[in-house]
Amino acid sequence: EGIGAFVEEAPEGGVQIIRVFEEGPAEQAGMEAGDIVVAVDGQDVTGMILNEALLLIRGEAGTTVRLTVFRMEEDEMLEFSVTRERLLVPTVESEMLEDNVGYVALFQFNAIATRELRAAVEDLMNQGAESIILDIRNNPGGFLDEAVSVSDLFLPRGIVLIERNVDGREQTFRTRSGDIAEDVPLVVLVNENSAS
Repeated sequence: EGIGAFVEEAPEGGVQIIRVFEEGPAEQAGMEAGDIVVAVDGQDVTGMILNEALLLIRGEAGTTVRLTVFRMEEDEMLEFSVTRERLLVPTVESEMLEDNVGYVALFQFNAIATRELRAAVEDLMNQGAESIILDIRNNPGGFLDEAVSVSDLFLPRGIVLIERNVDGREQTFRTRSGDIAEDVPLVVLVNENSAS
């Protein structure tokens, strides 16, 4: 239960909004990606670690939290009252862009990642996508088998990764041919918070 946003610790302190959930409480209140929460209900959070600040931001559904936000592009402080909700964290979001480019964001490698991603990519290709942008920025990782099967959607037969444990034993993970997006030009977006 919370405000409906992916966040990270802001470099200068506070909580940076990475992405707001579509039609979630934060978006409905007017918050945007890039906003930096500097106070929660009047309490300064710039000196707190991320988890401490999140304990103040999250709360029971139906309650309201007042967030003081610094918006860089406008160089000003803004106030938002956000009514917390019980949220289903999305696995995938997708949209068609110009020039027949399909965009799909994968937020985590959870147990349904491959299924959700396959459905989104199929939908984009049915809409005429001739290339795909796969966005795994700020994806914290998850299940190894899902990371492999997600890779398999885009890769022909071959080795996708080799896992080596501390005693030197190796396990090789392979992809198979014949998946939906193997012949589609692909760009993968990653950042310092991408895992798996």
